[in-house]
Amino acid sequence: MNSESVQEQIQHYIQDELNDGIAFERDTNLIQQGLIDSMGVMKLIVFLEKRFGIDIELEEITAENFETLDHISRLVAKTREKRTE
Repeated sequence: MNSESVQEQIQHYIQDELNDGIAFERDTNLIQQGLIDSMGVMKLIVFLEKRFGIDIELEEITAENFETLDHISRLVAKTREKRTE
């Protein structure tokens, strides 16, 4: 699964499940724009872990890692790489 596919899946989940279909760009600050709140971040973490078979460590749950679609995608990639080491 390539990074573009991962990013698309995350974007669709956020739009469809967390923010009532509001479109956003890859670099939109989701937290500042109010497109995802703390409960949304927790739901997103559950989705990411189930969908991509990863475990997001407590120390990785930071506002910075969940600010933009790019940051979320990088977190998923980094976590997947750790899993294969």
